Amino acid sequence: MDQNQTTPRCAKILVVDDDRLVRDMTLRRLTKLGYHAIAAASGSEALEALASGADIDLLLTDIRMPGGPDGPALAQEARRLRPQIKVLFVSGAPDDDTLLRDDSRDGACPLLLKPCTKAELAETIREVLTAT
Repeated sequence: MDQNQTTPRCAKILVVDDDRLVRDMTLRRLTKLGYHAIAAASGSEALEALASGADIDLLLTDIRMPGGPDGPALAQEARRLRPQIKVLFVSGAPDDDTLLRDDSRDGACPLLLKPCTKAELAETIREVLTAT
């Protein structure tokens, strides 16, 4: 893929995952893909970043996080704060697809299963960012 395909508008992505190793690896991958990525270790940290006024195009969040809010609740609040924000859920549990469909707190959002390749991450993010 060329740089323009993988980096719509040099998007800024907020990565939310309670697992430090996963979070750091995701940040490195996104940086190599040309995105500006920032991290949060919890839903609460992510809400602080969103409330700070930072320009964020995509919320990339794990579904299950201890200490609340979880991914779906975070997405709901993120959309309240920023109606135009795009959301991509990630999860290591295949059954979380059912959780998202059954969760009335959130509209349809794509789900990327962990672990994923750099190419899968890049393609999914490009699709989410360019979707209308």
